[in-house]
Amino acid sequence: MDGFDRRRIMAQKKITLTSIAHALGVAVPTVSEVIHDRSTSRRISQAIADAMGMPLEEVFPKYRRDKEAA
Repeated sequence: MDGFDRRRIMAQKKITLTSIAHALGVAVPTVSEVIHDRSTSRRISQAIADAMGMPLEEVFPKYRRDKEAA
């Protein structure tokens, strides 16, 4: 899943960048950077996945390696 897929699903579920940013106490551009894989934050990634109602590893496949190593 890439950033455009994430934004499409968020729009369908009426999830805004602002709502996630506000809940986490971060700036909206920071959330956008994580969504589009230009920045990394597991905490923000998890919040996005939780808001989407999907597993972190499905929304952000880069975290699959962490699970396999455990």
